[in-house]
Amino acid sequence: MKIRWNKGMKIVCFLALSFSLLATGEIREIEMIGAHENKAIPEKVVTEAVVSKEAKEQGEGVETTEEGVQEEEDKVLTFATVFQKGNYLFVQKQYEKANSVFKSDFSDMKNIFGAATTDRFLGRHAQAIEEYTKVLQINKDFGEAYLGRALSYRDSGKYSEAISDFEKYLSLTQKEDGYLGLGDTYMAMGDYSKAQQILAQGSSKYPSSVLMKKMMSQAYLKTK
Repeated sequence: MKIRWNKGMKIVCFLALSFSLLATGEIREIEMIGAHENKAIPEKVVTEAVVSKEAKEQGEGVETTEEGVQEEEDKVLTFATVFQKGNYLFVQKQYEKANSVFKSDFSDMKNIFGAATTDRFLGRHAQAIEEYTKVLQINKDFGEAYLGRALSYRDSGKYSEAISDFEKYLSLTQKEDGYLGLGDTYMAMGDYSKAQQILAQGSSKYPSSVLMKKMMSQAYLKTK
């Protein structure tokens, strides 16, 4: 199998705070690219992979077997920061490896955020909550940390804490996934009237959101 590395190849490193909204039976992956929009994180999260000098000398093609793909990638790709390397592994869904990379350097807030996110993906919610809290102690206005912590609280059944964080996230960003997460939490609690109210607010801001409409319909039917 031949892998060709484009000199200008870009790795989309979005540290996707993806989550599943299961109250309606729907699963929605929401890509949170807000990490690079936040003023506290000036470094680009869409980064270029740097082709090593050895790979350049050998030309574009790198011969390898499918089993050796990851080993060759590790040889060819270099990263300017720990965050970039962890983020690359995260995008490849190598969550344990990404988690280890992020935890190798907690001097950078982005790495703590990355560790929290990978811990959440791995179901280690207590650890994720602790790490998101560390991020917020550094920057209390980092919206995505409230969102990530809210999701871990929700998945741990700590609905009051989840609601508080979703509301804080909404106050900072007014983003669609804040309404979806908050509405979903109220539905998980069985408070369908409140869920309907929140989702109606979200639908007025995001009228083209199909999932918002589906969840609102589910909440409405539960109140009948």
